[in-house]
Amino acid sequence: MIQGVILAGGKSSRMGGQPKELLSVKGEPLIVRTCRLLQQTVQSCLVISNHAERLTMLPPSISIYPDDIKEQGPLGGMATAMRVSAHDLLLVVGCDMPELNEDILYKLTMYAPQLKSGQLDAVVPEQADGRLQPLCALYHRRIRPVILDQLSTENKRMRTMLDTINVAYLPVQQDSTKVFYNLNTPADYETLRKEETK
Repeated sequence: MIQGVILAGGKSSRMGGQPKELLSVKGEPLIVRTCRLLQQTVQSCLVISNHAERLTMLPPSISIYPDDIKEQGPLGGMATAMRVSAHDLLLVVGCDMPELNEDILYKLTMYAPQLKSGQLDAVVPEQADGRLQPLCALYHRRIRPVILDQLSTENKRMRTMLDTINVAYLPVQQDSTKVFYNLNTPADYETLRKEETK
C-alpha cells in the first residue's frame, strides 16, 4: 500500500502569511481538494502541518502530524512522514498545487514495484524544460537516513537529496506547467482566480 502525504508545514511567508493550504480553489480549501485526489489514488492520506488547529475541515480519518524538527523545509516534513507512516512507499505532494490531477499521481504509483524491489528509491516528474517536481513524487522510506544526514547540514535543497539516491525521472509533456502550478504569492493566487472565472 502507498501512503499519501501532503506537506503543509510551511509559513506561507511569500503569501503574506495567508495559509496556502486554506486558499479556496473552485469553492473548496486547497488542502481538501489535495486530500481527495490522494485518497482517490492511494486511499490513505496524512498531513504534515504545524497548525492542526486550522485544518478542522479535514475528516477524522486524516492524521495530522507536526514536523519533528521545525523550519527544515520539505525535507523535514518528509523525514517526519517517513517516521510516522505505516507504509514503505510515500506519495508526497505539496499543499500548493491547485491544478494537480489524478493522472500524474496514478502514473507515479505505477513505479511502486521498482521501489519495493530496491531498483529505485524514488520517481520524480520532469517537465519538458528539465524542471523537476520533487514535491509531487513517489519515495521509499529507506531514504530517511539520507534525509536525516542532509538535515544535519546547512543544505536543505531537495535536488541535493535527489542526487544522493537512485531516482527515475518521469517525463511529463502535456500542460506540465499548468499541472505543477504553484501558489506562492498573492499574485499567483489572483492569476488562478482570473482563470477560474473565464
